[in-house]
Amino acid sequence: MNKRDIGNEGEKIALDYLLNKGYESIKQNFYTRWGEIDLIVFDSKSRELVFVEVKTRSSNSFGNPEDAVDEYKLERLNKAADRYLQKYEYDGDYRFDCLAVEMDYATSKAKIRHLKNIG
Repeated sequence: MNKRDIGNEGEKIALDYLLNKGYESIKQNFYTRWGEIDLIVFDSKSRELVFVEVKTRSSNSFGNPEDAVDEYKLERLNKAADRYLQKYEYDGDYRFDCLAVEMDYATSKAKIRHLKNIG
């Protein structure tokens, strides 16, 4: 399985996780010149729009998935989110979350860590 396939599978797992937690799916793969926002969901409990960065790994040989969300990535995510907010004229509360997905293909299971308010 290549890197793109692993990422796509991780995004599907992350979206299912969020939907099961009561989030509403707004948009997947929102592309801008600054990069892509993996998932945009609405958290009805906190009444916030949530921009979600999904990081998926099949091993920890390069560190935990969430370690890949550095200052540079957060800056680009903020710019992409600004574009979304302008395009759809959204003026409510919002936040940035990271879903770290660790795939275990031997057991066909995934471990998920949901980090809220990452930036």
